[in-house]
Amino acid sequence: MPGFDFDTVTWSPVHPRAFARAIKPALVFITVATSIAAVLIGWGAVAVFILMLLWSLIGTRQRVAHLGWAEGDEVVMMKSGWIWQQTTLARVNKIQAVAMYESPFDRRARMASVRVDTAGAGEFSHRVDVPYLDRDIARALAARLSASAANTAFRW
Repeated sequence: MPGFDFDTVTWSPVHPRAFARAIKPALVFITVATSIAAVLIGWGAVAVFILMLLWSLIGTRQRVAHLGWAEGDEVVMMKSGWIWQQTTLARVNKIQAVAMYESPFDRRARMASVRVDTAGAGEFSHRVDVPYLDRDIARALAARLSASAANTAFRW
């Protein structure tokens, strides 16, 4: 975006308990995979368990640590990725839809996600989809972005 200075962006982190919320699906997968490995390879499943657990702990910790979002007068941004880092910027005047969603696990942890759909976004493009936000922060962010999108006159 011409004229936009990325160095002045103040990034906001996700919820402090995001790691605990993010690791749970990995732990379920590890349990199932280890059970199957135990049947197939016996005690070798202990090695499978240890390797998968370490990789999941490190990967999830880094993935959550590198998540962030920022909001400005004209843009909303998201950064993600540990090994392959991505930063997505969406202009507020290009926003078509804003959704706040919660899974049952998110509701229990008082978290939510905010997803922004923009004009011209491709099917496989990196989108602004910020997970693991505090529910109140997500609700306020979605309301502000929705209000901005509603006040935008689109010209086609």
